[in-house]
Amino acid sequence: MALHLNLYHEVQKQAALRRRDPLKLSLYGMGAVALAFAGYYFLQVGKQSSIASENRAAQSEYDTLKSKADLAQKRADEISAMLATSKKLTDRIEGRLYWAPILEQLTSAVPAEIQLTRLAGDSSGEGVKRSTLTVDGIAAGAEPRQVAEEFRRTVAERFGEKYKSASATFKSLEDSPETVRVNGKITPTATFSINIQVQSGTSDKSAALQAAQPAATKAEA
Repeated sequence: MALHLNLYHEVQKQAALRRRDPLKLSLYGMGAVALAFAGYYFLQVGKQSSIASENRAAQSEYDTLKSKADLAQKRADEISAMLATSKKLTDRIEGRLYWAPILEQLTSAVPAEIQLTRLAGDSSGEGVKRSTLTVDGIAAGAEPRQVAEEFRRTVAERFGEKYKSASATFKSLEDSPETVRVNGKITPTATFSINIQVQSGTSDKSAALQAAQPAATKAEA
């Protein structure tokens, strides 16, 4: 039986002990964990960089859209102001009162026994809604006061057909010592002053008829 001697037994034992050294193994383990943490750290840094880049892009887009929205809002405010001004001008134009038709109606209501001596007009109210016309004149006839009253009533009826809240009232009515010749006859006279008040727009009756027309058209359809 052969006898083998291992002269390197102690050397091999020391080498094995070094390979199984707990401190060395711990260092290897800690190094592996450190590498894992380093890899995870760099991975998170990459994600954070990507998120930051997306955030910068979103912020840039938001700033651009906000600038456009501010410009659009400013333009909308300007248009609203223009529309408000236009509406005011339209209301003034639609609500204004034209003197020419008033004078035409007034002159058409003057009979031969009436002579107008003075006219004065004044407009007031928001959008020039209401106007006053003062008419001074001389009435002649057997009953000059009655002639003046008939003239006042005729004027009130004529203006009431076209204008809202039309009225004609005597400011003064007095007998005059003067006489005039009418149709070859000498007749007494009376002086008068009439206040005529009208509101621009169609009369209440005409407005009601205009409002009823669309309803009638709809009913026929």
